[in-house]
Amino acid sequence: MDRHILVRATAVAAAVAVAGSLAGSAVGARAATVDRVSLAIKSDAERARKGPDGKWHDAYLPAAFSISSGDKVVVTIRNYDAAPHTFTARKLHLNVVIKSGSATHPSVTTFAFRAPKTGTYTWQCLGNCDPWAMHHLGFMKGRITVTA
Repeated sequence: MDRHILVRATAVAAAVAVAGSLAGSAVGARAATVDRVSLAIKSDAERARKGPDGKWHDAYLPAAFSISSGDKVVVTIRNYDAAPHTFTARKLHLNVVIKSGSATHPSVTTFAFRAPKTGTYTWQCLGNCDPWAMHHLGFMKGRITVTA
């Protein structure tokens, strides 16, 4: 009877060892990491970004960034504008409200999400800010590129 228990324990230990080695040797596997993204919101009065119309407009700086699929993404946004804004990416299920700030005391908002499968995802501000900038890429609208 003692021999039977010993054989069974040895078989379980071997199975655990094999499963552990298989999990660690997946071909092309990459350990998930943390991607950190820092953005700033500046207003037209602060000369955030000049549009093709020759006028200064509100803008997220930068408006486009890349992250790695599967990674945890931590986004920190500093709002130097007196108006509140949002960071809304419907396909990523994000709708983050960014409190108003000022040039000398920006509000700071930090949020996190898990990067989805590879592709390009559009985000935009749905706040009551610069109407022109809200509809133009590179201003209050941008892209997130998720790479493998």
